[in-house]
Amino acid sequence: MKLVIPRYFDLGGHRIRVKVIEDTEHDKAGSWSPDENTIRLWPKGRVHEFMVQTFLHELTHAILDIWSLPKFSENEKLVDALGQGMLQYQKTVRF
Repeated sequence: MKLVIPRYFDLGGHRIRVKVIEDTEHDKAGSWSPDENTIRLWPKGRVHEFMVQTFLHELTHAILDIWSLPKFSENEKLVDALGQGMLQYQKTVRF
């Protein structure tokens, strides 16, 4: 199954945009902006699977923030674990 990063999706009544930014000056791989309902990704030579995992990491932040769980969203270890779990699911699921 091909791992795809969407352009946008709806989450908890919000339209979430995903912007892929080709900016080689940026150190981050991704970020979530709750004020703008936007996930930003900076691929700059990173492999696609890493960018999918980064997207899932930022998606986890979005889910936790939109469902009013900011203390969980601030826990990077938890967010990383959930992002990795979603990636493993996407890579191995068969229908």
